[in-house]
Amino acid sequence: MFNYTDDYYLKKLEDSGASCLIFLDEDIIFKSDERGVKPLIDFLKDSEPSKEYIIVDKVIGKGAVFLALNIGAVKVITPLASKLALDLAGYYCLEISAVKVVDKIRSRDGKGYCPIEEAVEGINDINRGIAKIRETIEHLMKDNH
Repeated sequence: MFNYTDDYYLKKLEDSGASCLIFLDEDIIFKSDERGVKPLIDFLKDSEPSKEYIIVDKVIGKGAVFLALNIGAVKVITPLASKLALDLAGYYCLEISAVKVVDKIRSRDGKGYCPIEEAVEGINDINRGIAKIRETIEHLMKDNH
């Protein structure tokens, strides 16, 4: 299944200019320029779970791992992941490869931590994690309007 190295996938991400690519075998089946967990939520809406997907994303926090598990990904590759993301991936035996690991993902404004990462920090159940992500996104959207 893994005919290519992690560096190959990271180079594909960099060359594409996208924030997230999803591969099925060696084919890119999804590309997004959106930030945060939005690309994975968008993909989840329109796809069938599969154990063949490889997700390559610029930043992987714990929320993104919950979504990757829900999608049915077999592997996640990223330049930057949080320790929380690695711990959850390990708990569910999801293969994850990160160039750099930080304790937590910082918020976009750099003044704190990612609100999704904070919301799911103490959760390990996939269904509870996904529900908390959706709830947090709704709350954030209300705050921005």
